[in-house]
Amino acid sequence: MGATRITLLAASLLALCGGAQAAPSIPLQSGAAQSFALPPGAFTNSYYIDVAEADQSLAIEVESSTSNVDLDLLLRYGSPIPDNVDGIAPEASYLIEYAQYFSQSPDDNERLVIGRSNRFPLRAGRWFITVLNFSNVAANATLKG
Repeated sequence: MGATRITLLAASLLALCGGAQAAPSIPLQSGAAQSFALPPGAFTNSYYIDVAEADQSLAIEVESSTSNVDLDLLLRYGSPIPDNVDGIAPEASYLIEYAQYFSQSPDDNERLVIGRSNRFPLRAGRWFITVLNFSNVAANATLKG
């Protein structure tokens, strides 16, 4: 019950606050890190990573240097997670449902690892990354591919 209530409150917070920051335009390089700030109750879908045909696995992680924040990590192949629905920022539940993979916990560090035998197998092409900030404070975060 407590986790459901937190998710519902956070979903409302995301809907009321800034929403997404930008369309996917920042490439994440394998082995490289990108630092960014994420406002409270907002999400970004600005990042993507390209997977080569020879790649056998993909690991994405987000870590925050800000204490007591709740970040979640979403991943989708082929098309980005929409930053609006009919001109309105979507609720968190919509974003999570639209993702093919998600790492969700009350923590500030999340990690996804997928391979060729997962439910949605790793394949060559563009994978789109979304990071959500469920906290009421801005988060300084690092995304690694």
